[in-house]
Amino acid sequence: MRVSFICPFILLISFFFLENISAQEKELDLLVDAMCVCITSDTAAEDGPDSQEVEDCFEGVMGEEMDKIDEMFADSSKTTEENEKYFQSDILPLMMSKLAGTCPQVITYFMQAAQQSANEQADSLKSNVELGINYSEAGKYNAAIEEFDKALSIEESKELYNYRGVAKVKKGDYYSALSDFDRALEFDPEFSQALANIGFAKLQIGDFNNAIIDLKSALELDSDNAKAYNNLGLAYLYTEQYVLAEEAFNTSIELDSTSADAWNNRGYGYTVQGLFEKSISDYREALSIDSSYIISINNLAFSFENLEYYEKAVNFYTKSLEYDGNNPNIYNRRALVYHELGDQDKAITDFKKAFELDSTELTYLTNVAYIYGFIENYSKAISIYDEILAQNPDNFDVIYQKAIAEYDSGDYKNAIVGFSEILNIEKTNAELYDYRARTRFKLEEYEGAIEDYTKSIEIYNADPVIFKERGESYLELNDKEKACSDFNKAKALDFEGIEDLISENCRN
Repeated sequence: MRVSFICPFILLISFFFLENISAQEKELDLLVDAMCVCITSDTAAEDGPDSQEVEDCFEGVMGEEMDKIDEMFADSSKTTEENEKYFQSDILPLMMSKLAGTCPQVITYFMQAAQQSANEQADSLKSNVELGINYSEAGKYNAAIEEFDKALSIEESKELYNYRGVAKVKKGDYYSALSDFDRALEFDPEFSQALANIGFAKLQIGDFNNAIIDLKSALELDSDNAKAYNNLGLAYLYTEQYVLAEEAFNTSIELDSTSADAWNNRGYGYTVQGLFEKSISDYREALSIDSSYIISINNLAFSFENLEYYEKAVNFYTKSLEYDGNNPNIYNRRALVYHELGDQDKAITDFKKAFELDSTELTYLTNVAYIYGFIENYSKAISIYDEILAQNPDNFDVIYQKAIAEYDSGDYKNAIVGFSEILNIEKTNAELYDYRARTRFKLEEYEGAIEDYTKSIEIYNADPVIFKERGESYLELNDKEKACSDFNKAKALDFEGIEDLISENCRN
């Protein structure tokens, strides 16, 4: 056992418990002699007190190897705590008294060694902290946490727990980070940084209401914390408290107008409320601070998309892909805009690219099928829907879209199977009844069509088209009275062009 001579014998003698006072005196005298001889020797002066030569010297004097000293002096009938307490209160004062009388230079040496060790530990602590901070800022979070672990093994402090908690937050280990921030607050309950960081971590795990409480507490202690106001704004935003969110973002921007996050987040708050013009202004401000801030680039494109400025939306989605070319969602959104612009080939290309990047998201492939249906390539659309259903046979939205493609292609027999399958589960969707009614009409199942139109009207009775179409079904059954009743209801609901049907069928 290699024993450090920072009071090395203190560590060893913590196990000493002598049977009686005379035994204690004898063993302590021998121990003191060994310390005086071995530690004050020329070898110790040259090589240090923890050298092999000193250990050999000590073994020669004591008659035992150093790693067996605990066996010599331990009292197995006592607990470790009891032995330590006895040592601190009785043995240590006696040993120090003997050392002071026999060779006081040993005490001086221990004090110097202790100071040297303290200096070394302080240097090591500083190095660990600096490395941890640098690793954290460089995105090497595991390495940062390892350095903070080393630092905490030397000295515990609120700052160190807070540093390690921040690294864990960046890593995404929010619950472990919360534990570190709580430890920091045990040292100082008014440590505002830790409180703010707790609020941020809770924000990340979706505990928005408690995040608000913690962030407000942090701001009561430090009202100049711009980041805390920004995070408070997000917490209010996620709980749909839009006025309070805007106020918090405003304060954050007032405290730090160079924060791209605050400008972007206020803009996002406007986007959520449909205030796209105001959001664009904030996103542009964020990009004036950081032109590569991809979140703002995406958000700006989305706002232009919703304002139907499709060319600008495409431009910003394209710019976003320059920074994040493997993001399937960006390709998906750009494809939707290409569709609005009428460029279906580019829409298909982007939807396919999105699915290539994330084949678990079947929505991207569904969108490809939709575009094929839109350009009336129904066979291709149906083929893709079949491919999706092979992976997910219970996807009712895909079954529905496939049935519509079959209806549009004139394949009414297969279309009605799809509509009926969904209606066995979903019985409150008026549009489904409308589609099956039209399919039945095409198949000349007029009574069935009337039945479905009637169920649709029971769900929603203000669609003039459905009254007109049910009226046409009654005409096929030569029931002009009911047909004319429906045509007149369609007229009352301002259906354009119904006058011709009325004049042809409903006047004597």
